[in-house]
Amino acid sequence: MGRPAVFVAARLPERYMALLEERCEVTVYRGAGPVSRTELSEQLKEAEGLLGSAVLPLDAAVLESAPRLRAVSNIGVGYDNVDLECASRVASSSRIRPGF
Repeated sequence: MGRPAVFVAARLPERYMALLEERCEVTVYRGAGPVSRTELSEQLKEAEGLLGSAVLPLDAAVLESAPRLRAVSNIGVGYDNVDLECASRVASSSRIRPGF
């Protein structure tokens, strides 16, 4: 069984990236500004996990374009950018974890 594919659409400290890369096949968005909806949807076609930020719109259209998605992590404060109902249907691990 291979390592899970994870798309990182937020800046993470190098030490956390190193831990993630030990366990996962990681694709990192390195563009200027937020990732576009088109690129996000394209990257999520193969991703099993997503690390995003609170400015990344994770609505039903984006989440439903991710047939293999199992986990969504929103880095930052708040989660009003996530369609929680859709995320709970699409990703098996979409929880609100304040302070974590």
